Amino acid sequence: MSWVFVWLLLGIISTLVFVVFAVSLGRHAVIIGRTARRFREEVGPPAAELSRDGAAISDRAQGLGVPGGTERTERTEGPGVR
Repeated sequence: MSWVFVWLLLGIISTLVFVVFAVSLGRHAVIIGRTARRFREEVGPPAAELSRDGAAISDRAQGLGVPGGTERTERTEGPGVR
């Protein structure tokens, strides 16, 4: 058996393995894409509703004069205070 034949056979086998891996990777990318689209379709409407509710609550709190909550007051009593 000639060394050229051995190298040719090794090249063909490694190319076939690479093609199989590439096809497998492509199939997995399609599956992940479908899953992400389905997740977005199922989670999108409730998330949008929560976002709208949060904006409405924030607007209402500003109208009532409630501070934005960025400042924290120091607790002097209660659980966890040492």
